[in-house]
Amino acid sequence: MKSINLILLVFLVLCINLNAKTENTEQITIPLSYPGEPGTLIIDHYKGSIHITGYNGDVVIVKAELRYPEQLSEPKGLKRITSNSIKLNATEKDNRVTIQSNSINKTIDLKIEVPVNFSLKLQNYDNGEIKVHNLSGEMEISNINGDINLNSISGSALLNSVDGNIIVKFKEVTSGVPMAFTTLEGKIDLTLPAKLNALLKMKSEQGEIFSDFNLDIKKREAHSEYSQKSGINKIFLEEYTYGRLNNGGPEILCRSFNGNIYIRKLEE
Repeated sequence: MKSINLILLVFLVLCINLNAKTENTEQITIPLSYPGEPGTLIIDHYKGSIHITGYNGDVVIVKAELRYPEQLSEPKGLKRITSNSIKLNATEKDNRVTIQSNSINKTIDLKIEVPVNFSLKLQNYDNGEIKVHNLSGEMEISNINGDINLNSISGSALLNSVDGNIIVKFKEVTSGVPMAFTTLEGKIDLTLPAKLNALLKMKSEQGEIFSDFNLDIKKREAHSEYSQKSGINKIFLEEYTYGRLNNGGPEILCRSFNGNIYIRKLEE
């Protein structure tokens, strides 16, 4: 008898959780003006994570889930018909998609599918990581209080975090385009194609720099600054370490204050 009651209790809990997840999840599908052509996704998100995956399709699919469902009391004898927990909308013009939600007041996690040839302009402020997989385009991403993790990426990237790690694995890099990866408290872990031509500009105040590339490291030079007002001439060593990758090329900036920097060679 006890085992039957336990089974019924577990079943009831599962039903409640499933119902709550359904009520606190929304989805919209956004058609594109020019299916099959490159596009851009723009998100200014306040609280929550952003997970983006490239797929072989011609629409943008957005799923939004409330991380902390609200416990609303129902008046006696009445049942709640609708829930306004998530507000989600989007605009599209010429394959330029902008997504908005009410994440300034609630923690909302976004899971988005976009066509593979899509660029990103993402801004996230709090309580979530940004993960991107299988995209080809220009990535301009800032995540103030969370990690940035890009995997299986082609194109170029400008990434910034204050309190998070930056981890990027490139399949291909757009030639001739400079890139930058900066964080205050996190590490930078960058995987690049073995034959990439670039100039690495690297600095970590409290961490170390590691690489399995055979980098041509430029010797740090001394500079001077003279102040006519004080009459003091300040002599100092260059703060950044420069490493030429293969034949050299556009600059790739890697800067962290409190974390290590890893420059890895893509295994082919």
